[in-house]
Amino acid sequence: MKKTTLKREAFSASISFVFSLILLDIDGTLIKDDLSISQSTVQALTHAREMGIRIAISTGRYIYGAKFYLDELGIEDGIISSINGALIKDGERYLRNVPIDKALYERAAKIVSGVASSSIAFSENRYAISADDDFYQMQMRICRSYGERMDISSFDRVREALGEPIYKILVKSRTPKESQRLKMKVIESVGDISEIVSSSALSFEILPKGTNKKNAVEIFQKELGIRREEIIAFGDWDNDADMLSAAGVGVAMGNASPYCKERADFITKDNNHDGISYALKEILKI
Repeated sequence: MKKTTLKREAFSASISFVFSLILLDIDGTLIKDDLSISQSTVQALTHAREMGIRIAISTGRYIYGAKFYLDELGIEDGIISSINGALIKDGERYLRNVPIDKALYERAAKIVSGVASSSIAFSENRYAISADDDFYQMQMRICRSYGERMDISSFDRVREALGEPIYKILVKSRTPKESQRLKMKVIESVGDISEIVSSSALSFEILPKGTNKKNAVEIFQKELGIRREEIIAFGDWDNDADMLSAAGVGVAMGNASPYCKERADFITKDNNHDGISYALKEILKI
């Protein structure tokens, strides 16, 4: 692997633990750029499951937009940590359920409405999106679902349209500079009562305070009765970074952001070249 100098103990010491859980980000990690899962990745995860290791999705996506990947992997007992840890389900059991507050939602929406190229409000199974553009077309492909096309600035109207609690707002800009500028405005206004995380160079997400993938790792430890050393986590962007550092072994994809790579134990190949299976062969010796 490209990164050989580890921040914690030598990697050989890490593999002395019996691993119990693998956490997988989806976009840029589990799936390739064409939205498919490679056969090599399927085989590696199947082998891990045969070793008694559970598989969990840890994603910024909503539940509906994530669960079909567990079906494609043939996993019936998978756990989904969605919306960067705001909504976590083990089967039909909620391990965490933290909707966004109306006051936070409307303060943030007021800042981004009419400024961002597109904004999306997500519930557990549905989404509302403000623009009919290429980003909307991409969301339909990614989520395999049509969203509600509407102005998302009113919490009550969006809540009524979706028929479910709202968990986050995703904000998309045309350029990285525009995204960073708008993100800083949102942080200045609601940063003290929210979590603001970057999910790509062009987008960031507005979430309830205390919601992040690191907290999801802690919930998995508590609910499954396992230690952090028993967890392997894979990710590729800034919102994955704390999850990687909280796991026993944090693996950044070759296509990961610089911050994500910095927080990882080591770096594997990119998502288009079987990065997950390559890493698992090294870690699990399969």
